[in-house]
Amino acid sequence: MSGNSENTTILELCERIGSDNSEAVRKELLSELAGKEKEPVILDAARLTYISGAGIRMLLQTMKSFPDVTMMNVCPDVYEVLEMAGITEVMTVEKAVRTISVEGCEVIGEGANGKVYRIDRETVVKLYKNDDALPEIRKEQQVARLALILGIPTAVSYDVVRVGDGYGAVFELLNARSFSKILAEQPEKMDWCVREYVEMLKKIHSTAVPEGKLPSVNLTARGWVGRMKTCLPPEQGQKLQAMVDAIPDRNTLIHGDYHTKNIVLSGEEVLLIDMDTLSTGHPIFELAQMYCAFIGFSELNPQKIEAFQGFDDETARTFWRKSLKAYLDTEDDEAVTQEENRIRCVAYARLIDWSMRHDPDGEEGLAERELWKRELMSLLAHTDTLIFEMEKETAVSKKAPLNPPEKTPVFEMLLNSKQVLRTDLHMHTTVSDGTDTPEELLACVRKAGIPLFSVTDHDSLKGCSIILDSLRDGDPHFIVGAEFSCKDEGGQYHILGYGFDPDAYAIRKLMEIGHAYRIRKLRSRLNYLENILQIRLPDEAVKKLYAMDNPGKPHLGNLMAKYGFAPSKDLAISTLLNRIHFVNEYLRPEEAVIGILAAGGIPVLAHPSFGSGNQQITGEALEQRLKTLISYGLMGVEAFYSGFSKEQSSEVLALAGKYGLYVTAGSDYHGKNKQILPGNTGMASISELPDGFRRFLKDVKRIR
Repeated sequence: MSGNSENTTILELCERIGSDNSEAVRKELLSELAGKEKEPVILDAARLTYISGAGIRMLLQTMKSFPDVTMMNVCPDVYEVLEMAGITEVMTVEKAVRTISVEGCEVIGEGANGKVYRIDRETVVKLYKNDDALPEIRKEQQVARLALILGIPTAVSYDVVRVGDGYGAVFELLNARSFSKILAEQPEKMDWCVREYVEMLKKIHSTAVPEGKLPSVNLTARGWVGRMKTCLPPEQGQKLQAMVDAIPDRNTLIHGDYHTKNIVLSGEEVLLIDMDTLSTGHPIFELAQMYCAFIGFSELNPQKIEAFQGFDDETARTFWRKSLKAYLDTEDDEAVTQEENRIRCVAYARLIDWSMRHDPDGEEGLAERELWKRELMSLLAHTDTLIFEMEKETAVSKKAPLNPPEKTPVFEMLLNSKQVLRTDLHMHTTVSDGTDTPEELLACVRKAGIPLFSVTDHDSLKGCSIILDSLRDGDPHFIVGAEFSCKDEGGQYHILGYGFDPDAYAIRKLMEIGHAYRIRKLRSRLNYLENILQIRLPDEAVKKLYAMDNPGKPHLGNLMAKYGFAPSKDLAISTLLNRIHFVNEYLRPEEAVIGILAAGGIPVLAHPSFGSGNQQITGEALEQRLKTLISYGLMGVEAFYSGFSKEQSSEVLALAGKYGLYVTAGSDYHGKNKQILPGNTGMASISELPDGFRRFLKDVKRIR
């Protein structure tokens, strides 16, 4: 029944676990796990086809002493039972990878690492060319979520399947048709395809990516040239290398495999797929890849384009030229050709390098490299820079905008206010888990004499919107805010966002993700209460919970106390609801930070000295936590907090100074749900404003 791999204990479960054998299974599990409470445990459920409620309760009781448990190879029927009982949120449960066939399925997309097949009307699968593709699939899921949060419409894989000897990632793409298929079957839609294709491309190239999140294509391209320049005369090879090295790097997004098979129409939405080649860098490298896809790689044999894209060489060349004109925003053929020649220099370097590595001795490869080399040599004779002329002209013509005279900035007025020490930037309303409506909270803030405040409801901006509509002349100044509950391998984090554009795609997407997770958590908590603890709340109360903007533990705890299942809300949470630990789905802290930055806001770590729940984090552990978040782009810390001692605030202030972070102050006011008053942040007890707080007031946007 047991095995061991690098300190991980693997236990095979039997075919069925019911009331008749659950006690025997429990004893066997405890016997096998004796003395291994701190080691990872894997329960292999490959043989398990049935588990009853008694079996589930037995597993939960038995696994209480083992914090790192994974249940793997779970068949669909058993997984459904575990999910309904809330077990998929208590421990990591991995479904058995189902096997499917793509024989006879339509190919709707293809990239460097895999092909995308349509399985049915709603579902597609990307089959990876690498047989051991699970790490690649995880990577693509991660970068696709990053792109989605940054505002690029894409699909994120929701399942992994086995296809022959390889692996595939499953996506939901309703009635998706690639642009290649549209061009092949409806040539009259050429101009529509060009418009949508270029609009998406410009969106990609204008999307900034936080530093270190993706590799740089500029560095990759220098590798192409470094390898392939040996087939050129030394002078030309050095010239090409120098020109590529001089291309400025950028922090904006590059898809890396942008052609008409990787952009699809799903319903009425245009989506980008095949996201595993995402990087950052200069757009010329993207355009060079596009030239390769539409012309370069089929230049010797035009039939290749039809085999790959499904349309002929003439369509490919026409689409490329129209797209380039639209991208450069000009109909000047001479100017377009000039820029195209620069693109071709990079494209041929890429093609030659690819061929040298993948087809070094093939007859066709040798012939193609000779063609590409001749074209490249001809271009190099007349090209002295790979910087677009239009790009240089734009840079020269840019001037600083003339700003009209402004009134005294809000931050200066605040800094001159005696009441600024009562600033409170962390409060909640009934929109999330507070008990005051937004209007009631505004009345409290007015009464308390707070000069600047923010509402930071969980995963929602509804409260901020109501506050903005309710403000009148003479009211306290207000900053739009939100709080995102996050988790990763290092624990839990609450990330506050301030001054962002509330209409930004990235913020709306974070809100959608956070809300969806909260609803799933609510469902799991209710399932756990009913199936494991035999606590069933009235249907009408449950219906109202689901109708709330962001139901959380306080709402559920209040109901449990109301209907007699716990002495109080706090005890309901501490003794019952806190038993349920969510491990499968959560917003990661880097995603929250990136989304806030993408929306023009300032990401701040709430109550840094408190980790998961009331767990206190100090010293090296706190500093390491901050360094990790700073690497994602974190800009500030909540150094003043209602639950902090003076020593804790001093420690956080010291770290803020060391790493140049902004400083904020928050009470975490929740109305009757916490015995805290607005403005109770601890900052009023100090004599001088910290520099990090001054800088925050100066730099934060959208102060009303």
